[in-house]
Formats: sequence, structure tokens, C-alpha cells
Amino acid sequence: MTARTSTDVAAQYATDTHLRRRMLTHERYTVGPELKPAVDAALALTGTERVVDVGCGSGGFLGRLRQQGHTGPLTGADLSPGMVATAQAAHPDVVYVQASADALPFTDASVDMLTARHMLYHVPSVPDALREFRRVLRRGGRFLAVTNTDGYMAQL
Repeated sequence: MTARTSTDVAAQYATDTHLRRRMLTHERYTVGPELKPAVDAALALTGTERVVDVGCGSGGFLGRLRQQGHTGPLTGADLSPGMVATAQAAHPDVVYVQASADALPFTDASVDMLTARHMLYHVPSVPDALREFRRVLRRGGRFLAVTNTDGYMAQL
């Protein structure tokens, strides 16, 4: 198996077609409890934090937070310019930027909560991305990664 490159990932996600197909598959075939309530509980947001969602895709997560009343700064970062454009069009009250997980355009210690949901398997160097996440998180800031386990959806 060959390692994915940033170029491969950007090409795969030039539009939201593949992402929407994956999301629909998970919605239709996931076994067990719904993930959104568990993520929301783990985040335990007060509504004023500066949240950055790395690998934001089409922006639905941050759009949902804003719709639910989050008043703090919300920023989505995605490698794909197509995803950034889709997210910004769908959620104009959230900021979206094109950026690689290992080179985020944020100052040191400026983020309260950073999420990386279902995207770390796309990153060429997870250690480099994690170092970058740590750099931008403020002291006491929180990080939430969501990944699939090896046995996830094994029934399929």
C-alpha cells in the first residue's frame, strides 16, 4: 500500500461528492449509538470558545455549532479549496481557510478547542500534524480527535 500525499487527498476532495457519499454510507449503515451527541458531550462547549475544526470538509459541524448558538469564533481549515468554497457558501457566518494540518495559519496558543474528526488517516505525517495542533492550542486548550476503530462497521 502506498502512502497518500497531500496532492492525492486534495484531488479526492476537490468537490464534496466523495465526502457526501461517505457521510450517507455512515448515516445509513452505522451500528450503535449516534456519534454527534457523544462528540458534543466530549466537547462540553460553553458557546464562547475559539474552535478550529481541521479537515472541516463541507463545514456542517461548525455550521451546526453556530446554528445552535455558539457565539465564539469558529474556523474551519481544509486542504481542499473546493471544500473551503463549499463550506463558506453553506455557512457564511463561519470562517473557512485552506490549510494543511501540519501548517495551520494561526498564531501560537490562540485556539481554545481544536477538533480533527475523521481526517487523521488522510495526513501524511500524523506526528507533524499533532505538533502543529499543540502549537496553536492555548495552555489548557482541548483537542478532540474522532477516528474509526479497526472493527468499525465490520458487519459490512
